[in-house]
Amino acid sequence: MNNEPSKNEIETDIDIDSTLTAIDKAFEEIAESSIVKMIITGSGGPENNEITEPGLRFVRFLMARSESYSSGILPNLKDLQCIHELARNFIRQAGTPTRALQLMYQNS
Repeated sequence: MNNEPSKNEIETDIDIDSTLTAIDKAFEEIAESSIVKMIITGSGGPENNEITEPGLRFVRFLMARSESYSSGILPNLKDLQCIHELARNFIRQAGTPTRALQLMYQNS
């Protein structure tokens, strides 16, 4: 009765863990990209593109949730780095990329 896992089982577990980690990272990047795109459509972005109603609603939603906004500090929505940081913070606050995307679509 040997209860220790075999070398193949350990390697398989490591492979599965690394695959799941890669999938999680990819999904987080997809969510960030979608959120960044929505922020740009709501603010005009760095290139002053046309603003859409759903994008503007989402940007308003983000501002309403922001602690810094309540104290009078606005993020620079013309700076792509600031937009990416805002998207990452939103994902963190939502808990998961899935929840962040769900909130984005519900509030746009």
